[in-house]
Amino acid sequence: MQKNALQPLALILFVTIFSVALCLPTSVAQLRSAASNGTVGAEHALPFPRTDLAARVIYGPRRHQVRVRPVKETVMATPVNDGLSRAVPRDEQPLLMEIPATKTRLQTILDQSGIHEAQRPLAEAVLSLLDPACLEKLQTFSVLYDNPKHRGLAGRGVILVSGTVPDQEFIGLLMHEGLGHFRDITCLTGDEKSGASAFRDGEDVIYNDDPSVEFYKISWENDKTRKSTAVRRQFVTGYAYQADNFEDLAESVTYYMTQEHAFRVRAEKSSILAKKLAWLEKYMPKKDAVAEGTPWDGKIAWDATKLGFQWIAQ
Repeated sequence: MQKNALQPLALILFVTIFSVALCLPTSVAQLRSAASNGTVGAEHALPFPRTDLAARVIYGPRRHQVRVRPVKETVMATPVNDGLSRAVPRDEQPLLMEIPATKTRLQTILDQSGIHEAQRPLAEAVLSLLDPACLEKLQTFSVLYDNPKHRGLAGRGVILVSGTVPDQEFIGLLMHEGLGHFRDITCLTGDEKSGASAFRDGEDVIYNDDPSVEFYKISWENDKTRKSTAVRRQFVTGYAYQADNFEDLAESVTYYMTQEHAFRVRAEKSSILAKKLAWLEKYMPKKDAVAEGTPWDGKIAWDATKLGFQWIAQ
């Protein structure tokens, strides 16, 4: 009686198992065969061809995959034990996108300057000594070859130099105009709230908290008058002594950049030159030596841009 009662249950179980078997996908053997022939049905296909992950190459139209380095040769997939991977055909190109390098601010400035290629590395070496925030304020930089009246000019946002001079003088001019005048007038500024100083740049007021005023006051009463106690040996060059506070600073910058050893030797015997050197090291310091000048011979040169020096490659 119990045995007969179990027979309907066994029949139901057999029918259920057979129905489930009919719904199962293709066998593993069939899948492997289809994969090797490239005939896997859409319902069983892999989302993209499998490749060796170590190859780091993504094939196919996956738009979110961007490469910035070109691939010289398509990498073949490495077989794995499941037998499902296939070799990637060499005519199947990876999706690549070349992203051009962005030009630096300095490169853009030089591109627009009209400078000859032979002098470009010299200008780049000097102007790269400006800190980035200061360089951003350089609106006009031009190298002139049409026999300009002046060897160099600089002011707020502007540097102009002649390209018709020897290379060493060209470097000196860039230091005088760029690292000196431009940086002084454009990058070191004060606040109106501190009040007007005794110094003017033409019609422009120079405020008391402008760091440059501290330098000017070492040897100058105002932008037109030297202190009565000032003497020639307290200035790095004859031009610095003869001109005005702006030229004093620009010549001192150039002398500091190309004749540092002589500057220090002279500063040991002159408290005024020592103050000027200390100011330069505070507000316009050098990260590294850029030039080696000639030994101090006791003679005060007229123009720092024409002094001999050995340029140290940066």
